[in-house]
Amino acid sequence: MSFFAAAVFAVVLILFAMDKVHRTPAALLGAILVVVAGAIGQEKAIEAVNWETLGVLIGMMLAG
Repeated sequence: MSFFAAAVFAVVLILFAMDKVHRTPAALLGAILVVVAGAIGQEKAIEAVNWETLGVLIGMMLAG
């Protein structure tokens, strides 16, 4: 992992801990920054998504 990606990860975690911003936009912004900066390729980022887990979470939200 590159230094930039680790720094973005640390900043997002600190924002989570301090409860300064909502978690969803902070996580999305961090992911976008890492992909745009080239620390991880777009294809590799898409491969890293666990689609089964997302499906379960969406299903639980819709059922509730």
